[in-house]
Amino acid sequence: MAGSHLEQTARPIRIAVDISIWLFQVQASRGGKNPELRTLYFRLLKLLALPVHPLFVYDGRHKPPFKRGKDVSRNSGNLPNIQRSRDLIERFRFPWHEAPGEAEAECARLQQAGIVDAVISNDVDALMFGSTFTMMNFSNESGTGTSGATHVTCYRVGDKGNVPLSRAGMILFAMLSGGDYIPSGVKGCGPGLSAEIAKAQFGEDLLEILASHAPTLDSDLRDWRERLQYELEINESGYFATKHPSIQIPEDFPDRTILDYYAEPKVSTKEEMAALRNRLKHAWDREIDPLAIRSFAADNLDWKYRSGARKVIKNLAEPLVSYRLRRQRPVSAISGSSLAPDCDVPWLQKVYKSRVSFGTDGMI
Repeated sequence: MAGSHLEQTARPIRIAVDISIWLFQVQASRGGKNPELRTLYFRLLKLLALPVHPLFVYDGRHKPPFKRGKDVSRNSGNLPNIQRSRDLIERFRFPWHEAPGEAEAECARLQQAGIVDAVISNDVDALMFGSTFTMMNFSNESGTGTSGATHVTCYRVGDKGNVPLSRAGMILFAMLSGGDYIPSGVKGCGPGLSAEIAKAQFGEDLLEILASHAPTLDSDLRDWRERLQYELEINESGYFATKHPSIQIPEDFPDRTILDYYAEPKVSTKEEMAALRNRLKHAWDREIDPLAIRSFAADNLDWKYRSGARKVIKNLAEPLVSYRLRRQRPVSAISGSSLAPDCDVPWLQKVYKSRVSFGTDGMI
């Protein structure tokens, strides 16, 4: 996909990465010094080898205080590895950005604003925040090393997309069946029924009421809730496969705080987006100093002495060659042509050779 995007648009695909989820995931890494930073290091190597422009987004001060049933407000922004991860990202010469609130909401905002083309995440929250192109399950084809293909699952929202629900529908689905901010959901509303309710446009009606900020907001929400309860019991409009008289929508549903987290998250303003867009004009494809990466690995991964230097050379060399070859070729020359330069050097042809692999669902 990254290669196709490069050929079609004459520039690498730009991707916002929710680094907060990555750092949470790699906490489970084991072995050696700072295994979570080592895992991040190898993921950065994968991105370096690909024709992509990543932008790493961190959670900000105004993120919700809880998620997945846990308090995430206490000292979460002051963990030592947060700063060290930024240091490592900067040594790879990739840009990073701190969101006003939750990183995933900011990633969706960046994609909507056209600053990036897609979002890398590991759950569907980016879709609920409004991203129309989200990549999930970032993984290695071979599971180890840096030379294997990178496999992602793509979700697109829209007429030609593969996501059956709208953003409003997905928000209501999460609130009914359970999501990051409301794990329990509504009693009796499993995924099947929640999807039926969402497809009946109740989500669109709910967000329209919320966006109106009308003085009658409370009564409008009560009317919405009563209409949903009536349809569940009577199924007058035929929205559902069967009646659901046992389902009781709570009187305090939807929780306004939870609904605001999903529907009106704290994200950058238009002015802040414009400033970020200007900062990113020359933020990608900068020259990398391998010694800076070598120094970080020695200090933080305990890759010291000659053996440590060999390890860095071994895993950095191939991605760095790919990166520098792409940087040295004018981007304008790529559009509408093969990725392989006009060159008779056999090894250079091999660097750019494409392949189709079972591990990437038959995609190049």
